[in-house]
Amino acid sequence: MAEKYKDYTIIVNADIDDASKLWNGRFRIMSDESIVVYESFSDPSSSEEQAKMIATSSAKRWVDQQ
Repeated sequence: MAEKYKDYTIIVNADIDDASKLWNGRFRIMSDESIVVYESFSDPSSSEEQAKMIATSSAKRWVDQQ
């Protein structure tokens, strides 16, 4: 899922950890020139949707702090 936020594009995904059965949110923040400026994981959660919501919130928080 890609979302424009301020001057950035946020790409969010979630993967399930086979060992723990928890979902890990992952986000990538890209500039208008399609350059990755930041990439990280969010805290694990019990559902895919929740992992994506947490990752989106974390990405927006990072952008807001810049």
